[in-house]
Amino acid sequence: MYRFPGAGRRLAQLVALILVIFTGSLSVSGAHRDSTAFAATPAAQLIYVDGAQGTDSATCGANPGPAACQTISYALDHRTTAGSTVSVAAGTYYETITLRPGVAVQGAGADVTTIDGNGAGPVVTADGAAIGDTVVLSGFTITGGQATQGAGITVRNGAAPIIEHNVLQGNTADFGGAMHIDACSPTVRANTIRDNTATSNAGGIYVWQGAPSISGNTIQGNSSEWGGGLFINHSAAVVSSNTVSNNSAIQGGGGLYVFDYATATISSNRIENNQAPGTDSWAGGGGLAIGVDCSPTVIGNFIRGNTAVYGGGIKINIDSGNPPGTLTAHGNIVCGNSGYQFYNETATAVDITGNWWGTNTPGAAQLYGPATYSPAIALTLSANPTTVIVPGASTVQATLQGGDYTVPNGTILTWSTTLGTLNPPSSATANGSAQTSLSSAATGTASVAATDPCGFTVTAAVNFVIGRAYLPLLAR
Repeated sequence: MYRFPGAGRRLAQLVALILVIFTGSLSVSGAHRDSTAFAATPAAQLIYVDGAQGTDSATCGANPGPAACQTISYALDHRTTAGSTVSVAAGTYYETITLRPGVAVQGAGADVTTIDGNGAGPVVTADGAAIGDTVVLSGFTITGGQATQGAGITVRNGAAPIIEHNVLQGNTADFGGAMHIDACSPTVRANTIRDNTATSNAGGIYVWQGAPSISGNTIQGNSSEWGGGLFINHSAAVVSSNTVSNNSAIQGGGGLYVFDYATATISSNRIENNQAPGTDSWAGGGGLAIGVDCSPTVIGNFIRGNTAVYGGGIKINIDSGNPPGTLTAHGNIVCGNSGYQFYNETATAVDITGNWWGTNTPGAAQLYGPATYSPAIALTLSANPTTVIVPGASTVQATLQGGDYTVPNGTILTWSTTLGTLNPPSSATANGSAQTSLSSAATGTASVAATDPCGFTVTAAVNFVIGRAYLPLLAR
């Protein structure tokens, strides 16, 4: 029978190919077999990690428990493809990890799942434009990192992952103790970033260029020399709806520092109880410090209880070498800060109209340096009707409006009265207005008051009287 040249060799190759397809590996007689090198990478799926029960191997991760991988880094590096999710069981993982394109990493919850750098760092690295918004890091406490930049998490070279529902604490760097974002635009949302330190800038988050979205985070108890909570450098970052509290900077920007031509949008944040006690040039800004050359938009923030020698609330810092930028700042509550509510050490006047400064007569006691602040938001109070037949009620309305602006929605006003009952006893503003109802069955004049979050109070009078129908009865 005629044989085709090389037919036997081709048949052997075909058998070998079938073995690879069905087993994911190939054993060659007389040769060393490396199971890791020849393991098939799984298709998009859940890859399980369990530090207590798992084992890192060429086939780990297909199921939870003993079949899981032992380390997150092994699962990411060897057992995932784009579309995979690494599901990490509760426990503490002493390692550092690098995120992979298209792969989500999900912990069992930040309260029970920890990645501890154990003195190394960054603990988590997102590197390169291939790390897009399909890469999600969620459900971890990230701690124990030490690095020059971003000891907890570093995001660089165009990466744009989603980082959410994590706790970043106990990390130390020169720049960005918790996180360093370098010319990238990630989404950083709903995280708790606390008790991190930096020897230079940003105990919490350092941003250099890019346009990251930083929203809904709690950023508290972080410390550095400049920008205790955040340092926004030459960036168009959007910083919104965060709580930035109890952070400290040795020099400037206890809560936030906006620096070097940054055009960041800072909106709807609560910036409270931060401090920047420094007295050097550029120091100050307990809540927010702004470089003179920056053009940030500062809208609808609640800036209260911050401390600095220069500008407990907001400070604009001088830099004779740079041209001034344009500050847009309206609709903010800036009150109850120590060391002036607003401090402008430059010679350039800024428009800060339409803000609430904790008084209806803002002036030199609240504001330092060249600025246009009138019309400012004012607190007014009215009652309708002002004369009520008992038993009856009057609608009491307070407004915090001015210069076509209002205070942020949800600002709490507290009500009090010398006569009658108020329902509710406190109200949240909507579009700069809040209401309560004052009722009384007794006659007399009620002095009803509305008090803002920093203790400023306005009053109105409501007279409760007996109606005509009752007068004949009184005459008998």
